[in-house]
Amino acid sequence: MDNLVSANLLLSEDKKATLDGRSAPLSFPADRERFHALRKKSDLILIGGNTARNEPYQHTPLPLFVLSRHPMTELTANNQFATILQCPLAQAIDLAKREYQRILIEAGPALVTQGLSEKVIDILHLSISKKLGDLSAPSVELSQSLTSYALVSDEEVDGGRFLTYHLAPTKE
Repeated sequence: MDNLVSANLLLSEDKKATLDGRSAPLSFPADRERFHALRKKSDLILIGGNTARNEPYQHTPLPLFVLSRHPMTELTANNQFATILQCPLAQAIDLAKREYQRILIEAGPALVTQGLSEKVIDILHLSISKKLGDLSAPSVELSQSLTSYALVSDEEVDGGRFLTYHLAPTKE
């Protein structure tokens, strides 16, 4: 089995990644179901330092890699599965692939956009909530990062919309 790197990202209808400073308030029941289904199919969760500081990752059902320039001793003290890495995203994914087959990135838009641009993400699961995000939060623009990806599904669900993109095969 080949390694598979997926990313899961939730945005508001107005392309914001947070509501009240976190992504969780943007979520809706179908999104929560999808979130947990993706985790069940994964061997490792990878997040960034901002996600670790702002979202509840003190306990995870899977090993957790956190990309951060800071030690995050509270997280590692509370989560026996957490490993803090101080390296670029592509290097963290290469490290993860040595031990894990199915890697799930649950990071914010900066890390996900970087992974898409660097083509280290194979599948993007994008949830669009019908809620509006924080007025002060920047809008997330993915179109430039998705130029090497193909939209393979677009589904209206109660509370929002699910889009799935796959990395297009490179022409040789």
